[in-house]
Amino acid sequence: MGEAAVARRARALALTPWAYLLVVLALALAPTRPLGHDEAVYALGARDLVDGGGDGLPLHRSIGMMAAAAPGVLAGGGELALRLPFALYALAYVGLIAALTRRTFGATAAVIAIAVQVTIPEFSWRAAEALSDIPAALGLLALVAALAGPRPRPIVAAAAAAAACYLRYASAPVVAVVMVAAFVIYPERRRAIVIAAALALALLVPFFVWSRAITGSVLGVLHEGERLARRDYPGHGLVFYLRAWPVRLAGPVAGLIAAAGVVVGLAAWRRSVDPAVQLRRLLVVAALGQIVLLGWRVHGEARFITFALTALIVVAASWLAAAPARARIALALAAVAAVPSAVWTLRRLDQLARDRAPAVVAARAIAADRAGRPCLVYTTEPPMVAWYSGCRAAQVDGWGLDVRPAIGVAPVYLLDAVGLRFRMPGAVAADRLGWAPLATGHPRAWAWRATRAVRSAAP
Repeated sequence: MGEAAVARRARALALTPWAYLLVVLALALAPTRPLGHDEAVYALGARDLVDGGGDGLPLHRSIGMMAAAAPGVLAGGGELALRLPFALYALAYVGLIAALTRRTFGATAAVIAIAVQVTIPEFSWRAAEALSDIPAALGLLALVAALAGPRPRPIVAAAAAAAACYLRYASAPVVAVVMVAAFVIYPERRRAIVIAAALALALLVPFFVWSRAITGSVLGVLHEGERLARRDYPGHGLVFYLRAWPVRLAGPVAGLIAAAGVVVGLAAWRRSVDPAVQLRRLLVVAALGQIVLLGWRVHGEARFITFALTALIVVAASWLAAAPARARIALALAAVAAVPSAVWTLRRLDQLARDRAPAVVAARAIAADRAGRPCLVYTTEPPMVAWYSGCRAAQVDGWGLDVRPAIGVAPVYLLDAVGLRFRMPGAVAADRLGWAPLATGHPRAWAWRATRAVRSAAP
C-alpha cells in the first residue's frame, strides 16, 4: 500500500468516530422530545435568570447550570434550542479527549479513545440532553489538560476547575484530587499548580460566601446534595458502580477497556517517569478519586462519573495503541459496539418521549386553559409540568396535598398522567378544592381545575 493510500486510510479512520457522533447527535436532536425532570429543573432555573419567570433552582442544584441553559431560553426555550448547546459541549468534550490523547500518546491512541467514548450507550443518549454531567466533565478534563500540557497554564486550569464546580458541585472533591495528585506527580510544576489552585479557590469564594449565607456553613450546599442522595449506607454508590460496571455503567466494550485502564494506570507507578507515564498516573488517580469519593458519599447515577470513565479509557488507549495488534482489536470492538449502541440510544430516547408525552399533553392543556394568567398546578412531577404549563408547580405527597401554596391563587389545577415517575394517588382528586375535569385529548393524561378557592390553610 502506497503512502498516499495509507494517509487516506488514516484520515478515514480518524474521521469515522466523529461522523458516528454527529449522526447520533442529529438523530437525538431532530425530533422534539419532551424535556425530562432534571432538564426541566435547569430550564426553569435559566428562565428565572433570564426574565424572572422561573422558580430558580433547588439548593442542591448547581447554579452554573442556569447560565449553561440560558442560551436555550433566550433562543425561545424549545427542546432543540435548550439541547443544542449541550450537544456542542459533547462535541467539545470529545474534541478535548482527542487533543489530550494525541498530544501525549499519539494519533492512534486518540482514535481509539474517541471511538470507545462515543460508543458508550450512556454517553451517546445523554450527549444531547440539557444536563450538567458532560459540561462538568469537560471542565475536569480541561483542568487535567491545562496542568499536564507541555507548558502548564494555571489561569486556564483555575477557570476550568471553577467551571466544573459551578456546573456540578460534586466536582469539587475531584478538583481537589487532581490538584493534589498533579502537585505530587509533577514536582517541576509545583509553583504553577499552587497558583492554579489559589486562583481556583478565589473564583469559588462567591460560592462559599453564598453557601455560608444560605446554610450557615461554607460547605453547607455540598452537604445538602449529600443529604438528598439516595443511599442506604456509606459506600452504597460505590457498590452500585462496581456492580453495574460491565453493562449499565459503560457497556461491555467500554467497561472492559476502562477496567484495563485501571490496571495500566496503576502499573504506571512502577515505571520510570516520562510525560506519558505522568499523565497516566494523573488520569488514573483522578478517575479512581471520582469513583470512590462520589460512590462513598453519594448514591448517584452512571452519568455522574463520565469524567472517570473517560480518563480510564484514555489511559487504556495509550497502552492499546502501543501495539498494532492491540489497536486493531480495540477498534474492531468499538466498531462492533457502534450499531447496538446507536440503536439502544434511539430506542431509549423514543421510549422516554413516549413516557413523557401524556404529562406534556396535559400540561399544555392547562397552559391553554390558564390563558396567560398566573396559576398553580399540583402534580407528582413538578419541574416538567411547570415548564410546559407555565404555572408554578407544587408537589403531591402521599394521599393528600398541601393547600397553602394555593391560598389566594386562581386558577389552580391538578395533573396526573401515565408515564410520570410517580403516579398520583386517586384519592387526591376528591380533595376539598372541588376538582372539575379539564379535557386533555389524551387517554392517558388527566387534568382538573379547582372550582373552589382556598382562602386559608384551615380545613
